[in-house]
Amino acid sequence: MVVLGLIFTTLLQRSLSDVIEVVSPVAFGVLAIAGIFLMLGKTPKRKVRPILPKNPVLGSVIYGFMFGAIVIPCNPALIAFFFTRAATVGDFTANMANFLAFGLGIATPLLVLSLITRAGSRVIIDGLIRYQRQIDLVAGAIMTGVSIYYLLFVFEVFGTIWA
Repeated sequence: MVVLGLIFTTLLQRSLSDVIEVVSPVAFGVLAIAGIFLMLGKTPKRKVRPILPKNPVLGSVIYGFMFGAIVIPCNPALIAFFFTRAATVGDFTANMANFLAFGLGIATPLLVLSLITRAGSRVIIDGLIRYQRQIDLVAGAIMTGVSIYYLLFVFEVFGTIWA
């Protein structure tokens, strides 16, 4: 994430908030469409195998980068808040610590799942498969609802609703 921020601010001469203003509405639009498809049961059924390098550390970094790219548009205000209040080195250090704590909080479920034994993961996977349709309906409704809220009230893509 630090590297991504440096790329935008130094190489592209753009603030991350400028990029988020463009990328986030598009991401939420795609998320709303994906949520609708999920509720309708129209999801890809074929198994996709990810292409990963043989080095597990590099593979983890790639997955982490992809996961971060997915999470950032969902939390633009919070992430921008971490970096826009830095007036002193102490502020920057505190903001960076908060940002790292936020990242650790986002990653904790993935870390916990990686520690579960193969037998334990099989139980979880079987449960997810058994209730897949119900999970898809609830997840799709949440995805669509959150996306519509952000598109209408946060990014105001159709203008101010109450005007």
